[in-house]
Amino acid sequence: MSATLTVAGAFACGVGSNTVSGIVVTDNTVTTFGANADSAGVAVLRSTSLTTGSLLQLQLTEGTLSGGFYLTCRSVGVANVLTIGENGRITIVGAGGSNMLAITAGDAVLSDGSLTMTDADNAASLSITNNTATTASVFVFAGSGVFTGSTTTSFVTITPSGLTTGTAVYLPVAGLTTGKAIHVVANALTTGNLLSITSSATAIATTGRLLSVVHSGATGTSAVLSEFSSAATDETTILKVTASAVLAAGKAFHVSCAAMTTGTGIYINATEATITTGKYLECYNGAANDFSIAKYGATIIAGTAQGTVALTVTKGDFSVTDGNATLGGKFILSGTETIAGGGTSTALALTETMHYVDADAGGDIFTLANGVEGQLMFIVCASATGICTVTPATMKGGTSVTMNAAGDTVLLAYIGTGWSVLGGNGHTIIG
Repeated sequence: MSATLTVAGAFACGVGSNTVSGIVVTDNTVTTFGANADSAGVAVLRSTSLTTGSLLQLQLTEGTLSGGFYLTCRSVGVANVLTIGENGRITIVGAGGSNMLAITAGDAVLSDGSLTMTDADNAASLSITNNTATTASVFVFAGSGVFTGSTTTSFVTITPSGLTTGTAVYLPVAGLTTGKAIHVVANALTTGNLLSITSSATAIATTGRLLSVVHSGATGTSAVLSEFSSAATDETTILKVTASAVLAAGKAFHVSCAAMTTGTGIYINATEATITTGKYLECYNGAANDFSIAKYGATIIAGTAQGTVALTVTKGDFSVTDGNATLGGKFILSGTETIAGGGTSTALALTETMHYVDADAGGDIFTLANGVEGQLMFIVCASATGICTVTPATMKGGTSVTMNAAGDTVLLAYIGTGWSVLGGNGHTIIG
């Protein structure tokens, strides 16, 4: 048996009991009726003329409501799945991994409140997709008050507590061309930091980094991968690297260019004409410069004292193209060799400047190959029981030089296409 109650006018029902429902509609047969049909369902409230009124109004005295509900949706004999309670509080029991609240169009506004989410499934807790925005900010955190924060709070906090090898923040901007992935503006900055990275880790491995910038694609010939720029004209430090603890074998600044061919490891660009007392590079010990490179590449090495090496060239030449070499101290030649002929023809090393040779009883012969323009060669007879003969491959003014006493010396210089005798003591020019 089925029946339909239709009320054309007003309908009022008063029960006056705390144990009996005022209106009960029960239909334990209906299954799909009204799911996708107009004016169909177990209970229907219908009006085709309503404008500013309410189709359904639930009234309670909010001041006396205590734990009760304006509306409950309940699984029969189990529990409530949705309730509207005091002050319009909505509670949805929901099911993990399922969409429980869907807004197909329009906005959601919280005028004075907070949003707290606790998620227990392995899926995105918050996902925002805007397929229309072009110039608008898609995601905005803003505040109008003066935020001071503390050592434990921040305006935005991301805490991936279980993170070990994953990524805390991932920002894929595959289509970025001339824009900025991250743009920070702080025009009122005084003692703060725009970016602060701190760590107390004591086991950072070889591959560990506090900051890593990696580019693996091809670039243009004038590309700049990282830039620190400042328009300040006062006493400003653009980039500062501070090793606050004592470095043993580490490096405060390390530039690695293992695959470099024609590039430049470190490039410092300045307008030479406007440099006055400025420096391209300076090494400061806290009191004065130990090393500096100034205008026109003028290089100053403070050093310590005579006898302590301040500049070492292990291989290659030291060349002054157009200028003078002025020494305020001693000129010392350190490249030496000590060699005994043993009666055979022995070559003197062109890579050394001082040569100590012997003159054995049977006579010793030493040869000297052609050198380079301006090269000097000092030959000293260290001991003599016979005659020592030095025969250059090419010699001007003779064919060889002999020495027969300890202390005999000869100074040769390679001039033009051969060795010439500049001076010495106790030697004899042959030929």
